[in-house]
Amino acid sequence: MKLTPRILTLSTLLVLSGVADAHPLHAGAAMADGFLHPWLGWDHLLAMVAVGLWARQRQSDMAVAWLPASFVAAVAVGAWAGHWRGDAAMVESWIALSLVGLGALLALRVRLSMPLALLLVPAMGLAHGWAHGVELPASAPGLPFAAGFVGATAVLHGIGVAIAAGVLSRGAAPLLRIGGIGILASGCGLLLG
Repeated sequence: MKLTPRILTLSTLLVLSGVADAHPLHAGAAMADGFLHPWLGWDHLLAMVAVGLWARQRQSDMAVAWLPASFVAAVAVGAWAGHWRGDAAMVESWIALSLVGLGALLALRVRLSMPLALLLVPAMGLAHGWAHGVELPASAPGLPFAAGFVGATAVLHGIGVAIAAGVLSRGAAPLLRIGGIGILASGCGLLLG
């Protein structure tokens, strides 16, 4: 597939269309509310799918197993810290930077060593988890909400892995790079917006 300006522009516009509504209001702290949070916030959705895409793009079973698992674990730890610390001053910038980083990794087909990747990916997960924890209503117990968004995170990683596997099996690897450009552009949009 040829990367034409039209395809790049359309991909970027589609990805950026949801950036303005990155954090919709939450109805409560039930497991379903937690599960929906990553699906309704484009920043979380893109990052979590991107982790799965990048893990599969690396063509390594170890990456497919460990990178999503490390992100999920970091989301849980970050949520706990964010809920108790409650300060979200810099977290939105870190989330935007995670999109820039993951988008660049995909677009440029970067193959970091596994130890470095296992430092970088959980660092991104901490930021996303922190945001989840801060947004958890203080009056409600956090475990059901946390279980919901941790589960959704794992599902979104799995979707990213499945999409990348399908794309790669069809010999359309440039689509992953296009997706990376769109994710990178979304991160830049969040940083500038």
